[in-house]
Amino acid sequence: MRVLVVGNGFDLAHGLPTTYTDCLNFLRALQSVTGILNDNKEFYFEAINKNSKLLKLEIKEYLKKQCGQILDDSRLVELKELVKNNVWLEYFLIQKKIGKGWIDFETEIKMALMKLNKPSDSSVLKYKILNDSGLKVEVPIHITGDECYRMIIEALYKELKNFTRCLELYLCICMDVYACKIDTIKEDFLHDEKRIDKVLSFNYTDTYSRLYNKGPISRLYNKEPTDFCYIHGKADQERRVQGNTMVLGIDDYLSEEEQRKDLDLVAFKKYYQRIFNQTDYNYVKWFERDEDRELIIYGHSLDVTDGDVLRKLLLAPRTKTRIYYHDQIANAKQIENLIRVLGPDDLNKLARGEGGKGRSIEFAKTKQGDQTN
Repeated sequence: MRVLVVGNGFDLAHGLPTTYTDCLNFLRALQSVTGILNDNKEFYFEAINKNSKLLKLEIKEYLKKQCGQILDDSRLVELKELVKNNVWLEYFLIQKKIGKGWIDFETEIKMALMKLNKPSDSSVLKYKILNDSGLKVEVPIHITGDECYRMIIEALYKELKNFTRCLELYLCICMDVYACKIDTIKEDFLHDEKRIDKVLSFNYTDTYSRLYNKGPISRLYNKEPTDFCYIHGKADQERRVQGNTMVLGIDDYLSEEEQRKDLDLVAFKKYYQRIFNQTDYNYVKWFERDEDRELIIYGHSLDVTDGDVLRKLLLAPRTKTRIYYHDQIANAKQIENLIRVLGPDDLNKLARGEGGKGRSIEFAKTKQGDQTN
């Protein structure tokens, strides 16, 4: 059985603008026109031109075409409301040192949340307006102590859900705008025209399904439909914020003992969101079967935020793994991340065949040198 695991680098390798900064730049541009009336074309164009310099050309053109027609696109109508005073959006717009990847974004969320401390009564007024994390959260002036802390956490989680919905709508727009442009076939994982039996996607998009599992391309590489597992949920523009099941959160940085006691921020953690949102877990059954497996990882950074899932995949018996990278820097980072996920001993055993077993992890450079993580 051949299992393909894809991360955001898979979408980037196919030309989709799906980095964290791509999304943020789009929301920044949209935020600039939230107060402009639909029929004020002059101000609309001025605001878009001023705030869309960092957008990909196709996305910029899409926004320009909406001048005078925003109310005709339900996605933009919803987005215009969601970007108003969103705590997380405002926070990230003023950050200067965040990297381009979603891992950098998730790390920044974790760092901000780790700075949250239960306020003492003497500091509660300052805390309500600007807590130590730099996130602007306000609660009624008469609320103090533990109740104040609880309300702040609830507000931050609600705002993160709103931000996640913004991401969902942005990705749906991307898939529509680039629908006819996603045509770059990646031969790396399709060598010898072997079939991909399963796809485990850490993405919210259905790029593989659109390109390789439908139409004439699918007839070349897949005689039968491929099974999919969207472990972090799948973007769907038809639902609302309350129905969003996408996972966007942090890894658990607490010790095992602390995890059981300190549940204040558990809703922000990926493993909790996967359970609460009831995301797809079919991949577990794939790796319980007593059969040989070829695991192909394309476009995933192997960061510890997905460590609980990665360990299940990489340590599964009878599994040979090929991990693609686009340059030496990316490969070095992948190895560093695997040390955090597996530990140096297990990684040595898998990558070098130590301990009497054959080598089960190998690294391969993408043919085109595309950005894959």
